[in-house]
Amino acid sequence: MSTVTIPEWMFDVYKSVKNWFISMMDNDKPGMFKDCIDSEIPYTIPATSVVLQSMEKSLGVSRWDIPGYDKQAEKNVIEYIRRAQDKETGLVTDPQLDSRFQEPENEREYRNFRAAVTKYAQGLLWYLGTDLLYPYTEVGGTEKPDPQKALEYIKTGNWDKPWGTGSHSAGIAREFFYFINDGHEEYIPATCEMIEFIMSKQNPETGMWGKSTIPLYEQISGTLKVLGRFFFGMGMEIPYLDKLADSCIKHHKDGSFYDSSDDMCIPRNVMEMCVLCLEASDYRKDELEETLLSILEHIYKYHYKPDGAFSSYHSGTKPIQWCSAKICGEAKTPRSNINGTQGALHSFNMVGEYFGWAGKVPFPCGTYQSDWRENIAKLNYKIVRTSDGKIEIVRK
Repeated sequence: MSTVTIPEWMFDVYKSVKNWFISMMDNDKPGMFKDCIDSEIPYTIPATSVVLQSMEKSLGVSRWDIPGYDKQAEKNVIEYIRRAQDKETGLVTDPQLDSRFQEPENEREYRNFRAAVTKYAQGLLWYLGTDLLYPYTEVGGTEKPDPQKALEYIKTGNWDKPWGTGSHSAGIAREFFYFINDGHEEYIPATCEMIEFIMSKQNPETGMWGKSTIPLYEQISGTLKVLGRFFFGMGMEIPYLDKLADSCIKHHKDGSFYDSSDDMCIPRNVMEMCVLCLEASDYRKDELEETLLSILEHIYKYHYKPDGAFSSYHSGTKPIQWCSAKICGEAKTPRSNINGTQGALHSFNMVGEYFGWAGKVPFPCGTYQSDWRENIAKLNYKIVRTSDGKIEIVRK
């Protein structure tokens, strides 16, 4: 595209989101944050992780500029998270969220829920320059990773719901790939099989993950979860990206991505897949760029709320959950929430980075994937996909 106009609303949104984030801090426990103004619980580990990291990474504001946040508050946050880790499993239990998980009898989903809490907890501690008390990996907990157990987990997942299954499965494959790069070549055969199985779930006709009969939002979100790891995290060449580009352009333009769900994650996920396609080739470049700008306006139009931030849903009044844990019921008036705001900020920075808006807008214009090419170059191994779909992991 020859000329791209920066939306004026981005400047006002920057100021209002910063103030909204600050307003989510708990008065009685400085440094801990809640998900929304009508949250039924005072704070959660995931919400705290998002706010403290997003202030700097997505807004360019130091956490030390948050009124009431000081070194003692940070120390208390670190101690609170560390005390919540189970010594045997390595998993972190959020005392506020755990009892609100709505499928406790589903052992697999409950473990996925606790693993998600642990990921946010560990990510925040890393950001604060420290770590959990007990060593933890996504694939082994506190024990040595078992590749055959991980492979069984991947193969027995519900691939008619690739959004969740793709996220956990691709995350496991990525972690084993990183173990290989740290010198554990014994994991190569099982990791190749993991990647082959996950790639077999890609639909050649759409470029997305899952059957054409499942909701489009599941297909594109599952694609985001897999390719976010395989392309940006592992440097793998991905087939059928022309079909994926076609899908992104078509289903955003006709609105069919959003027919079955108005979750903020969906336009954000479509946007990231557009960027991925643009990173890979120039196929339908102008149309993909137009789609990026259209998604940006979609997010502002449907998800920005009068309280100054973004809701996960168009109405802003739906009940809020975090990974199937209830945060609050239906609201009487529209309100923003942490997940919706996080998704919007990631989208703004992603588009800003792609179009070179750094210095022209207040957002930093960078994401966790900004250095993906440099990170891939540091790896000792690469993934090779043969013409018959087989996966090989070889030294560079």
